[in-house]
Amino acid sequence: MIPGRGRDLHFVKKAHPAHNAVEILLKGLEIALPKGVSFFDKDGHERTNTRIRWWDDAAMTYKTAALVDPETTALLPDIELGPDDILAYYHAAPVLFGHYWIQGEPIVTDRRRLSLDYSVAKGGHLTAYQWDGETELDPSKLVYVS
Repeated sequence: MIPGRGRDLHFVKKAHPAHNAVEILLKGLEIALPKGVSFFDKDGHERTNTRIRWWDDAAMTYKTAALVDPETTALLPDIELGPDDILAYYHAAPVLFGHYWIQGEPIVTDRRRLSLDYSVAKGGHLTAYQWDGETELDPSKLVYVS
């Protein structure tokens, strides 16, 4: 296991091929916004890239794919992502992931991809999945507490 977060990994330089893999693994997939489009994050930093809902097959535009607050979503263009922005993910087994601060009640929205991060640190739900080796996720195996 790699200690710390992506920015703490001094041994993986940005030019190294492992850097991008570590960034995606720890922070999620990011794509560039269209030329001339940017937004300011919660700390006031201008962003020309955005993390996306890579697990959501319906997220096909910048507006629907971006993982940003509703005010920022409203500012993004509703144009389709380019072919280089959409990655084809094949998963032989379900992929359980976190670090996305999903809001609301935990639900299984996809038969092979599931976020377990429901903002427990901000009053959300501590979420788990009772996986028994099945190739498709079973909503009855999703468990959570507030």
